[in-house]
Amino acid sequence: MPLGLVMLLLQIGCAVHAGKTGRPQFWLYIILLVPGLGMLAYLLVELVPEWLGGPRSRKAAQRLGRMVDPEKRYRALTEEAEVAPTVENRLRLAEECVSLGRFDEAIRIYRQCLTGIHADDPDLMLGLAGAEFGAGDAAAARATLERLRAANPGYQSADGHLLYARALEGAGDLAAARGEYEALVDYYPGPEAKCRYALLLRNQGEAERAGALFAEVKRSLDRAPRHVRRRYTDWHALARESARG
Repeated sequence: MPLGLVMLLLQIGCAVHAGKTGRPQFWLYIILLVPGLGMLAYLLVELVPEWLGGPRSRKAAQRLGRMVDPEKRYRALTEEAEVAPTVENRLRLAEECVSLGRFDEAIRIYRQCLTGIHADDPDLMLGLAGAEFGAGDAAAARATLERLRAANPGYQSADGHLLYARALEGAGDLAAARGEYEALVDYYPGPEAKCRYALLLRNQGEAERAGALFAEVKRSLDRAPRHVRRRYTDWHALARESARG
């Protein structure tokens, strides 16, 4: 049987399968209008994870799925939150909104959750602050984090601490931001806190101190395993470039 005919039959088979199994309609267009590649994307995103079922294959498929249909998970989580509007379902939807850059929607959802017994929930308040910062409102993020700290004095979060330092910097309180960054660099996991502190120092004319921090980050990542360097590619590149400067 000619290869072209085989490919056509496979393409039709994938389109029929997508229709019968209730896949989103856009798959039909991708499969039929992008011969070969559309069918391959459908197989990798929709079918291979079902066949293999392992966590690594699911993660790879999720990454590819986000490339093909970035809002697939958002639609599913929206439906779940509408059917069962629990705090847990809303929280997952809010987190997905943040990952998609839908910050205003995330802020609305977090505020809906921050009522009743959850009014002072530190994880929800931290999520709200992150969404506010993502929306460009550093002052609101700072205020939310300060309310979080007042309501939950024993709560600890390295990411929350970094967000607070960034919110202070974004709100123009550079002296306070420096103090928070100085505290962060001693314990924050990964290079982001040191790099952000170095950038602040450099912007304030302290190039020597900034360069020393960048050099420290560069040495640490140069010696790190490959998977760690991949995880922090952008910060590694910034540290290498800044250390040379």
